[in-house]
Amino acid sequence: MEEDAQVEECRYCKHELSVCHEEEAPACNLQIPITNQYCFEMFIPCGLRDVIEEYVHRIEPDAIPGEMKMWTPYFVTREGLQYEAIIEFGDAGSKITGGGWKQLMNDYAVRPGHIMYMYLRNGGHRISVDFKADGVQLSPLFFVAMRGLSRTKAKLIDRCIYARGIRLQYHKMKILIESSFGPTKYPCCVFVNRMSNRDVTGGYMRVPKRVIARIEKKSGLLDREGEVLLVIDADTHVDAKYKKIPDERLVLHAGFKTYASLLGLKGDDVVAICFQKLADTNAMKVWISVIA
Repeated sequence: MEEDAQVEECRYCKHELSVCHEEEAPACNLQIPITNQYCFEMFIPCGLRDVIEEYVHRIEPDAIPGEMKMWTPYFVTREGLQYEAIIEFGDAGSKITGGGWKQLMNDYAVRPGHIMYMYLRNGGHRISVDFKADGVQLSPLFFVAMRGLSRTKAKLIDRCIYARGIRLQYHKMKILIESSFGPTKYPCCVFVNRMSNRDVTGGYMRVPKRVIARIEKKSGLLDREGEVLLVIDADTHVDAKYKKIPDERLVLHAGFKTYASLLGLKGDDVVAICFQKLADTNAMKVWISVIA
């Protein structure tokens, strides 16, 4: 059996020679394959080094192409996330490095074989970037959506209860977070569920006992029956009731069908159901947001 032919790589930029010498890419739209060197630093194909140096020279006239040693741009992703990176211009090759670069690689789970796109269009230090795997756009990992939250909020989101089979990607996690909190919204439990046709049209919805256990752990025991405020917006709610059933699940009823209709809920909607026990009462506030 013949051994696979070895692919020749440039000794400077570590890319295949066919990539290293590529000169046909538009000057404002660069494609850089991610190589095995990607984690801490990313070598720029030699054929693209001049393009980047000329771009830097346009926005910083004092930076002379061929004599630059380092440039610090901000890479901005489609989701609006921003990362400070370092581009080093060396005699033995140019590379992207720095803590911001490593964070970007981790947040998007970038791997060798993926493609990085750099868009040199805006004429500034903020450079738009994308990553694709086999032509599919990469998104940040879901936990990146929690960055910037207070410790209390991040802990609550991290402990969301999910119905079986539901996993949220970054964009849906952002919707979940935005819908969970507000000036008068302080949930003790968030349940991510898939609505059934029975939930929407039957006039009631059963809540799993593990959700009830979480509510009672955080806010104290619930009575067998009580009032529920089903929140639509800051000024509107529907009065409903809850009732515990023998298997320790809880049923929302007597107003739930109206609420589902007003929200336009449909079977198979993935929703975030937030529960907040009202202080010194036997009532709960509940709000439902469609996230997928």
